[in-house]
Amino acid sequence: MTTTIAIRREDKNIWEKRVALTPKAIKELGSEKIRFVVQPSDIRTYKDSDYEAAGALIKEDVSDADLLIGVKEMPMSIFKPGGAYMFFSHTIKAQEHNMDMLKKLVDLKASLIDFECITDENNKRLVFFGRYAGIAGMIDSFFTLGQRLLAEGYQTVFSRVKMSYQYPDLATAKAALKEIADEFAENGAGDFDHPMIFGFAGYGNVSEGAQEIFDIFPYHEISPAELLEIDKSKLAKNEMIKVVFREEDTVEPKNQDASSFEKQDYFDNPHLYRSKFYQYLPHLTCLINCIFWAKDSPKLLTLEECDKLFRSDNNRLKVIGDITCDLHGSIECTTLATEPEDPSYVYDIDEKKIKMGFEGKGPAIMAVDNLPCEVARDASDAFSKALSVFMSDFAGFDPEADFEDLKLPEPVKKAVILWKGQFTDNFSFMREFIKK
Repeated sequence: MTTTIAIRREDKNIWEKRVALTPKAIKELGSEKIRFVVQPSDIRTYKDSDYEAAGALIKEDVSDADLLIGVKEMPMSIFKPGGAYMFFSHTIKAQEHNMDMLKKLVDLKASLIDFECITDENNKRLVFFGRYAGIAGMIDSFFTLGQRLLAEGYQTVFSRVKMSYQYPDLATAKAALKEIADEFAENGAGDFDHPMIFGFAGYGNVSEGAQEIFDIFPYHEISPAELLEIDKSKLAKNEMIKVVFREEDTVEPKNQDASSFEKQDYFDNPHLYRSKFYQYLPHLTCLINCIFWAKDSPKLLTLEECDKLFRSDNNRLKVIGDITCDLHGSIECTTLATEPEDPSYVYDIDEKKIKMGFEGKGPAIMAVDNLPCEVARDASDAFSKALSVFMSDFAGFDPEADFEDLKLPEPVKKAVILWKGQFTDNFSFMREFIKK
């Protein structure tokens, strides 16, 4: 039995050039047991000819595939009765814009495997783009900082930073940033001679990627507690400060009698906690938001706090790099997701609305919501390498088999949200999503 696996053409927008499996992976995985079909694409980071040379069949009609793989959400027109699909569905948090898609898959008795849910025994994600979201997001935040300072009349080295997608690859981007960092180390930022303090909310894959870019510059790291006591007059102008915030730094129990912070209790009962993050914001030049945020969790910055902050004489905050980009979420003034060609806006506290660009009384917010697309080749290579570990086990994949008989690696099997239209035990809670 030969399993046919198809790679669909990404069509969500002109920026989506990523692939889940590269030609290199297909060449290594292709065999008498696994056949690959690839939909043609004019924008994919790898050309159709690259896939053809790797042994894949280039074909528009992929309806006969045993498994259809994509990156982003698929249009409902592509789903067929009994089909099997593997992609980032963005459904497990009851994302409203994808509930019709989820219901359609149920109605068609289709199967859904979600990359986001492929995890190890400690629930650590194994297949992800998060690092590259952080990498691109940090580059774009440096770009936004340069343009914001330029709009305020400051000529700085950061005005030479380009958007991530404007570099041909990540190696070139890092080399360009290293040149800027060397100049910063020698002469400082330029006209803007104030200390530059960057706060990173979160410490996971996204934050690690962002810090990977930040760390190209000369810096030293301090704790959140040290940030509150810092004497800015003694800080070097040619060295940046890094502060990483964890959950215990950003929230506290509402019950004043609570003696200590317990992370698991916060995860289980976020509604019992309140934010204490505002105290740090006046000290920061840039906030890089990399946290996972749930609806019941406290916000890092509310609209009221934003107004208060930017009417204060002590505020130093210039830019929020909202890599997480949850609209009206942890950063409440992030109200619009942007695209790389027009990445930033200012939430104007006087007009109570956003203004595209870098001018206005309020924070400049970088809110590109599909950041890995800007470094599509590097991101795809890393993602494909991680996914390929599991793909050889799809030989003999049968979308008509009973779930109990499905022979897949455990991390992949527990990422099956739907099997033949039924929610699996791990995701039985999602039945309520489509009843609303």
